[in-house]
Amino acid sequence: MIEDTNGNIWACGANHINHIKIINNNKITTKFIGIREKIFNLCKNKKGSLWLGTIGGLYWLKDSSFINYGEKYPILKKRIADISYYLNGDLWVTTYDTGIIIMHHDSISYLTKNNGLISNFCK
Repeated sequence: MIEDTNGNIWACGANHINHIKIINNNKITTKFIGIREKIFNLCKNKKGSLWLGTIGGLYWLKDSSFINYGEKYPILKKRIADISYYLNGDLWVTTYDTGIIIMHHDSISYLTKNNGLISNFCK
């Protein structure tokens, strides 16, 4: 679960996200947003954008729709182990077989066994 910049709670289930709005310590609404992938983790950036790591790759939640970043970057169609956001704007994505993928704005770089990792299995 994570809290967005508006104080809303986002909780992931096996293949959906619950969006819970809270006002004055009372639960107001719950919105169910389905996705056809098993979700492993959630991450938000400083703008409050929500990122999802799934068995089928990296997704960005935009206006209640999921944008599959694997469509633009095929390496991001693989199972995502973890996602971390850094204040410089980088999104670090770990995978189970392709190492670490670093997204900086609209470019991607990699850390793999070929350039320093002990293994491409990262968690």
